Amino acid sequence: MNLIITDQRSKILIKHASALMFIKLHGPPLRQWNPSPYVTTWLRHNHRSADDSRTRVAAPISSDSPDALWQFL
Repeated sequence: MNLIITDQRSKILIKHASALMFIKLHGPPLRQWNPSPYVTTWLRHNHRSADDSRTRVAAPISSDSPDALWQFL
């Protein structure tokens, strides 16, 4: 359980922790798992891929100087 619930996952629900522990105990080793069918299903349901470029680019911060933040005093 300490491998599943860490400082980063301290607010995980019991239901999700239970599912992750089941997979950890009874699932195949990671090197034998093939994620391709799951990725294909994900993309078929109109989800975006990790390298999708359709997201908007953040606007640059309009500042005269990079030190402007420290000149407030």
